[in-house]
Amino acid sequence: MRAHLEEEADRVFHGDVDLAELRVTEAFVLENLRLHHPLWMLMRRAVRPVTVGGVHLEAGTEVIYSPAAMHRDPDIFPDPLRIRPERWLGAGPTPEMQRAFVPFGLGRRQCMGDAFAMIQMKISVAAIAANRRLSLPAGFRPKTVTTSVVRLAELPMIVGAR
Repeated sequence: MRAHLEEEADRVFHGDVDLAELRVTEAFVLENLRLHHPLWMLMRRAVRPVTVGGVHLEAGTEVIYSPAAMHRDPDIFPDPLRIRPERWLGAGPTPEMQRAFVPFGLGRRQCMGDAFAMIQMKISVAAIAANRRLSLPAGFRPKTVTTSVVRLAELPMIVGAR
């Protein structure tokens, strides 16, 4: 994947930057958002009676759900704990993937900065891939810390030139 990211960054950054051409970079960003959603729990309230997963909910019922659990459902995302950006390429995400993937929320509560955030992430990843190589120290195993958000306890990176 690193080679594909670097090739794409080289091609795009040696001319006019066309964000639509950053397909591999976008797939990389989407896969990382899928695996590392910062919010482990969200809450919603049913605005009308609805049945979800065979459970009937009356209007006003509060529901807690986990984007992280949805993003790691093996029935929707085969081999869910493995980083596989290619799942977002080719034919693209399946309808099931599109419904289960909520990196910025959905509907009326969707983040109003989602498009800007995606553009920023794509440009940042491509710019780094065009000029640097990031790697982890040998033997490093990331550990997550869960508070109101999920984050890494630490992330020591080795930055090298390309």
